[in-house]
Amino acid sequence: STPHSVKNLTLEPFQSIDMNVGQADIELIYSDHYGVDIQYYGDTDLPQYTVENGRLEVSDTSLQETGFLWLNMNFNFMQTQNIIKIYLPANTSLKSIKVQNNTGSFHLNGVTAEKADIHLDFGALQIINAVLGDTSIVLQNGSSTIQNTNVKSLSFSNDFGKSSFENLKTDSFNTSTIKAENGQINITNFSSTGPLLLE
Repeated sequence: STPHSVKNLTLEPFQSIDMNVGQADIELIYSDHYGVDIQYYGDTDLPQYTVENGRLEVSDTSLQETGFLWLNMNFNFMQTQNIIKIYLPANTSLKSIKVQNNTGSFHLNGVTAEKADIHLDFGALQIINAVLGDTSIVLQNGSSTIQNTNVKSLSFSNDFGKSSFENLKTDSFNTSTIKAENGQINITNFSSTGPLLLE
């Protein structure tokens, strides 16, 4: 199907990101400006996006209208996935990142933020070369890769899916937790100032 889109729109500067979307792959990208690039397919309305008081909010109506995600999928599982790209100037440090994504991946590469709160229901998570403060990650069903990343503290939970941690460092004396209900955990070169609890 033909996409409806917002092509690399330049935005006012923002220090926080708050996203709540029903079905999209999300990526944060360092660039030379603050901006957003959105491609949505099918009958799903484009998400709303605003910058107010230094906070970028992105949300779509797929859940609010029906309260049930699957009604908006048109039962076309071959449909191209919606895409949201958020652009930040190089070396930008964010105050917070909050992402709620029901169906879709979230990719973060080289981003610095004082706080991160990430919740994915169905989709893959990738965090590479990031510097994050207190970090909470909840995955319902999907793989995750966290690589070459420093966090102040980590609370991580994955119900179903493979979780991979490589060159991960935590800098807090607080306990960091990694919990997996059903799935494999691979940890390579993990260093922590405080205790690590595996569940």
